[in-house]
Amino acid sequence: MVNLALLIIGLKILFKKKDSEKNYKLYLSLLLLITVLVVITMPPYITYKSLVLYFPSYLFYNFFPMFRVLARLGIFILFFGLVFTGLGYTY
Repeated sequence: MVNLALLIIGLKILFKKKDSEKNYKLYLSLLLLITVLVVITMPPYITYKSLVLYFPSYLFYNFFPMFRVLARLGIFILFFGLVFTGLGYTY
């Protein structure tokens, strides 16, 4: 819970101050990477009533069956999240 709170604080700091354009681009690209990894590691599909919503992991499994368990990318999500946690910790 503390890491999640510090991560949110780090993201708020990132969007409040833009002291270095290079660091800002780095943090923004890491945030985009985290978002893409979260979408990729979602379940293959979600059914809501009669609507089936497919996610990229469904396509990965159909075209590349050797990538069966994409949830292993969660370790990278946690690692990249630590960058923002450290940013929140320094505040």
